Amino acid sequence: MESVIKIDEKIVKQIAKQIVMIEKNNLKTKELSDSQMITEIKKIIEGEVEVE
Repeated sequence: MESVIKIDEKIVKQIAKQIVMIEKNNLKTKELSDSQMITEIKKIIEGEVEVE
């Protein structure tokens, strides 16, 4: 069984941009802990990734 992964560069850039914005904001506010940041990043990725 072979897995094929399709990568949409536009979505990858969008995810990266969202993560950078959250990280920049968190560096200023220190609102989220590391584990909370990981949770937020997971939410962003899961919201954009499609499983076929």
